[in-house]
Amino acid sequence: MPGCAPSWSELVAGGDYTCVLDDEQRLRCWGLTSLVDGFSMEPDGAIHGLDAYPYALCGLDEKDHAWCRGVDSHFNNVQASFEERPVLSQVCTGSFFACGLRSDDQTVTCWGYAREGTGRLPAQEGTFVQVTCGVHHACALDENGHAHCWDPTDNMGDWPYRGEFEVPDSTFVVLDAGRFHTCGIRTDGLVQCWGNSSGADAPGFKFESVRAGLHDTCGLRTRDRVACWGAGDGSSGEWDYGQAQPPDQKFVEVAVGHAHACGLTKHDELVCWGDNTYGQLDIPSWWDR
Repeated sequence: MPGCAPSWSELVAGGDYTCVLDDEQRLRCWGLTSLVDGFSMEPDGAIHGLDAYPYALCGLDEKDHAWCRGVDSHFNNVQASFEERPVLSQVCTGSFFACGLRSDDQTVTCWGYAREGTGRLPAQEGTFVQVTCGVHHACALDENGHAHCWDPTDNMGDWPYRGEFEVPDSTFVVLDAGRFHTCGIRTDGLVQCWGNSSGADAPGFKFESVRAGLHDTCGLRTRDRVACWGAGDGSSGEWDYGQAQPPDQKFVEVAVGHAHACGLTKHDELVCWGDNTYGQLDIPSWWDR
């Protein structure tokens, strides 16, 4: 009906933009969307399984093939040269690369640009239940709850490593990689992070989900409350835009970008907080048309 607000799903934030899928599986984005405008490889049918990075947005199409858009949409051109585009259950994107979890054998496949060339990139050997991508690192979670992290690009970005591969000896149920850090929810419900980032200093709460951004991390606690930590904690330091100070509302999903965060409330409303330099907090009213 005209004027009726749609429902939302798959909330993701990448750098200075945020995207959601509406109830007709249409992609809706706001903020610095010029970085992820347009496809170089049009996805087949409805899209799902979104993952966002500051300069790229990836997901799965109707056939569970990966697609990407944005500055790093050359990932699609790399894929186009493959003899086979594997069916994936998950996809994630980093700075120069993307990785996916194959549906047929639960192995990880990565592609993009590396120091030694373009095409298929190194991936952790073994079978896994989840894969997540940071800026220059990727991590996979095996069926025993152990995390494994590596650099698919062989440090193509020439960034100094900051502890991204120093995985703790813990068992996890889910992982999420940020810029230079990764956080996971352990089997006891507590969040444990590693790497060099203010977003790695996790509080001692139990969480149901966790989302790592560039400088901050947020998670959904019990009773649908969001807790965040990192650069935007109100200390007036660098990158402090208040993005680690969520509103006192009940949420069902949260996403963390460069210096802003957004959440989906229990009433299906989108709420954002933090930096608004590029309109990250100005959620459009798409249904008013």
